[in-house]
Order: sequence, then structure tokens, then C-alpha cells
Amino acid sequence: MNLINLNYFPLLYFFLLVLYGFVGYSSFGYDDELFNIRLIERYGLGAISIVQQTDVHPPGSYLVNWALFTLLGDWKLVRLVGALFSASALIYAIDSVRKKNGFGSGLKAFVLLGLNPAILLWCTGLRWYAYFIPILIWLSVTPKTGDWRYWAKCFAGLFLLAYFGYAAFILAIPLLVLYWRNCSVSITVKIRNILVFGGIFWILYLYQLTIFISIHLSNKDSQVFSLWKGVMGFIVAQMSNQGVFPFSFPGILSAIGFFGIFLIIFRYSLSIELRRNQYLLSYWIGIVFIIISGLAGKFRNFVALSPWQGLWISTAYIGVSRRKIFAFFISLIFFGNMAGILNVVMHNGTTKNSWNLPVQIVLNNMKSLIEPCNNDMAIMTHDPTLAFVLEKRGLTVLSPYIINAVDQSILQRRYQCVIILMTYPGSI
Repeated sequence: MNLINLNYFPLLYFFLLVLYGFVGYSSFGYDDELFNIRLIERYGLGAISIVQQTDVHPPGSYLVNWALFTLLGDWKLVRLVGALFSASALIYAIDSVRKKNGFGSGLKAFVLLGLNPAILLWCTGLRWYAYFIPILIWLSVTPKTGDWRYWAKCFAGLFLLAYFGYAAFILAIPLLVLYWRNCSVSITVKIRNILVFGGIFWILYLYQLTIFISIHLSNKDSQVFSLWKGVMGFIVAQMSNQGVFPFSFPGILSAIGFFGIFLIIFRYSLSIELRRNQYLLSYWIGIVFIIISGLAGKFRNFVALSPWQGLWISTAYIGVSRRKIFAFFISLIFFGNMAGILNVVMHNGTTKNSWNLPVQIVLNNMKSLIEPCNNDMAIMTHDPTLAFVLEKRGLTVLSPYIINAVDQSILQRRYQCVIILMTYPGSI
């Protein structure tokens, strides 16, 4: 078993690096990413001040994207770096579980974390998830010692999270519960460290907090949804996986697998889990908070809880008599996850419409249209990704997301060909 442990996991880790690197580098992006791209390409570092005055998110992801794009000069390379960052965080967490809980738990963590289609989908892009989730994964592995470095990691990680996504406020209490329960020192020492490092956190974060309260909080309406939609978000994004539609065959397999595991643990092992498992309580507190806040209406926001879900289940206590049925249910999750992974890689059938656009097929077809039109053509499309990619290839694009769409000289010109690309409806 030790021989397998030594030789098998490095191959799995290498697979994750290749998988994430490929998806990040080969992606054309999705609609939300284009907001980041256009701001940074047009304003450079000045995009940060614009974001602070108008956005609903903190500026962390814009700052990192600006720095990487300035250094690398290619958005594909920026995505590649972010994707490898995410894969490295997953490897760190999986290997921590393996070392602490054994080979079997490490393998379960690989299935539930490494092969989670939601993490692959959202953490290979340019939005805040790509940096927030890897930091959260790193932060979720608590240090072995309970001295000042233990709480320094907690609040330093929370500080970083809060600069990449205000979801950090939702996760702060369950995160503190996680660190509190897993710390072996006395209550007095815990409280003292929390007061010291918590005080440092608020002093350093005070400026961004004023921005959040005075500006960003007022733009929250597009991010908040009803309680019912939040419950549906939990079913779709946590019981199933975001790489497949919930009522597809793989989606049903995933839902049955997770429901079966929840039932096993809650029915037979809940009292044991509450005492020994460091992730169970934090995960369910996080679910309650994210649903009550209204953020759960967007399926993507649940990716912030996926690390705790995977860490909880992979380290859960399963009695000997129930291990076979547990293996059956986790095998259903494995097949559902693999279908979701394939959909993410192929850009087809995921819960994110813009991700499913066949951008490469469109580009291939454009080549056959350019010559008959003598390069005298205008393309109309609503999708930001298609508009961006086609414009970068020197084509005339009319779109509400392209600045030149309001240029009268472009609108009044006669073209030999006008092509209309029908895509998913958007927000403009």
C-alpha cells in the first residue's frame, strides 16, 4: 500500500496540472471575463480605480490580471498561470488529506476536489473565483501547530480572500469555526490570538471596507436572489455538478451519489462526525449563510463551498459495514464528475451558457466566408466572447459590447456581406 501511495499520487497530480493547464490555455474565455479584459486593455492599472468606483467586487482579481497581462502580454498565458495556481492548491489539499488520513481518503479527495467540474470551470478563467478558490483551499488546510502562526495564516488568508471576493464575509464565521475547532491550545490563547490578528485584519482592511459599504454594496441587486432560488442553487450546484445539466444522466448520477453519501453520514455517523470532522460544521454553516444572503441564486457562487464539501466527505468516518455502499455512491459521483470534466474540456453541455459556445467552429467557418466576401463583411453578434475574438482577428464586428458599434461611419457603410451570429441572450 505504501508503494502505491508513493508512486500513484504523483501521476494523479501531474494529470491535474495538465488538465487545468490545458483548459486554461485553450479557453477563449466566457462573457463575464470580457469585462475584465476590456477594462485592463483600455485603462491598464487605471482600471483599478474604475472598479473601486463602479463594481460589485473588490479589485484583487483585476490587479492580478493587470500584473500578469503586463508581464506575459497574452490572455491565454494569464489563464494558464491562474489554472496552474488552482491545480497546485488542489494538489496541496489532496496531499494533506492523504498524509493525515491515508491513501483511501487521499483518493476520495482527488475525486471530490481534483475532479470537481465546478472548480475546473470557474478556476481556469480571469474572474475572482480563479484566485479566491485556490486561496480558500490553501487556507482550509489548517496548520499542525496552534501557536501564533496558526492564527496568522487564518487572518492573512481571510484578508487575501476579502480582496478577491466579498464572499469572504459569508465564509468568515465558518472559517473561524474551522480554525477554532482544530486548534489544540487553550480557549484563552485562542481568544487572545483572534483579538490580536483580527484587530490587525480590520486595520489593514478598513479602507476597502469603506469602499464596500459606500459603493459596492449599493450595486448588489444583480447578485442577490430569493431564498427559493438559493435552495435550488444548492441542489444544482452541490448535489449535482456544474459541468452537467442537473437532469441529464450524469447529473442524476451525481445527485444520487451525493444524496446517498449525505444519508449514510447523517443517518449513521452524524454524532461522530460532529465531534471529529473539522469540515462538517463549517460546510453546513456556509450553506446556510450563502442561501440566506441571497448569493446562492447564482450557481457559480457555490464553488466557494465545494472545497469544504470535498474535504468533509473525503475525511468522513464510514463504518466498516457501510463502506461498500459508500464506495458505490462515490463511484456514481466519479462518473458524474468525469462527464462534467469532459464537458468543460469540450466546451459543451455545462451549466454556463457562454462556456458552451463553439468558438473554434465559428472561427473555422469564418475562414470559408471571408474570401467570397472579398474581406468586405460585417459580423453582428450579441455574445461578448465571440465579439472579442472576432475583433482581435481584424474583422468588423457590430455588438453592444464593442465600442466601435456606435461609430456612425461603421454603421452607415455598405458591406458585401453581413453575417448574423445567433447566440444566447445576454444582459444588454
